[in-house]
Amino acid sequence: MCIFGYFSRFGFLFLNSFLIFETSFRKTILFEAKFLFFILEGMKSKLLNALLILTSLLGYLEWGGDNHAFLFQAEYEILTKLCTNPTSVMHPFTILPLVGQIILLITLFQKTPNKTLTYMSICGLSLLLLFMFIIGLISLNYKIMGCTLPFIIVVIWTILHYRKAT
Repeated sequence: MCIFGYFSRFGFLFLNSFLIFETSFRKTILFEAKFLFFILEGMKSKLLNALLILTSLLGYLEWGGDNHAFLFQAEYEILTKLCTNPTSVMHPFTILPLVGQIILLITLFQKTPNKTLTYMSICGLSLLLLFMFIIGLISLNYKIMGCTLPFIIVVIWTILHYRKAT
């Protein structure tokens, strides 16, 4: 009986010290999570604007027989042609999204991103990407819809963030 009591006490002491360690560990983790959340909350606007730029480059296009490209590939071609032959790329579906990306890039260098500039750039980028999503929806092309869906989700997330911030 003595040995059983000793082990049960030892088990209780071990369990008790483990619980103390676990609660202090939880407090440490909780503190670090709150601190990280505080830092990210201050940078959330910049993070969302950067995500808008990245997800806008993921759009996928298909046309004609075997022609296809991601938007970052098409944008590279537009930028190279813009330097050599600017009139060949002058179209609202190429200029407005490009201007939207440039405005978003500018907001990344501001101390706090301007809400109006972010909304303007969302409008410019949404012109192309929502049109691509609708085309994918009509033609049931899941590649086009799947590649534009991250942008749409980040746009909704950004609008909700900026509405909550005011």
